[in-house]
Amino acid sequence: SNSTERTNSVGRLSHSTRLPPAEAPDCLEPTYAARRLRTVQMVRLSIDRLMAERARVSLCSVSARSRMPDVDPVGKGVSESAILNNADARACYEAHRSWNADKRARTRPEPSRNATPDSSTLRITADRDIHRAERRYRRWQRSALAERLVLVEQACAAQERYISQLASNLFTWMLVADRLLQPGSLQPSNTEAT
Repeated sequence: SNSTERTNSVGRLSHSTRLPPAEAPDCLEPTYAARRLRTVQMVRLSIDRLMAERARVSLCSVSARSRMPDVDPVGKGVSESAILNNADARACYEAHRSWNADKRARTRPEPSRNATPDSSTLRITADRDIHRAERRYRRWQRSALAERLVLVEQACAAQERYISQLASNLFTWMLVADRLLQPGSLQPSNTEAT
């Protein structure tokens, strides 16, 4: 029996696997009941004062207002967790809070990882992180990759067509400039005299 066996057998509970708190001893129940009642009274009074001031009713504002001298002369107030952990205080807060949770389950449309941009938004910079782009493309489905490939091929073909037209126009203007710069090209022609 070595020392590592002894230490490995000692188990500790993490915060996520901690057992629920045991019931309070009977001798402390009057104290806990008084604290729960104080929390509820402070929350109600704080909410009443906030509503009279036409202020926002939130956990933070109720907790802060409960520390004010007109609510708690000692200035101790109640914490946000005390409001949430006390069923009566929480019910009072939820009934009066400014923010109301939507009763329906909110379903936010998830942005598609496989959404391919159209040719007008196809922007690829030369200094982009190639490895990051590769990792992103590896997560895509084959159909989305095929769409992206076709889109990039179309954009590439359009760029090649544009560059070809640009080169053709440039060559034409170079010929015109060369002809204009030749000696005697700016002199009037003799064809008018005949």
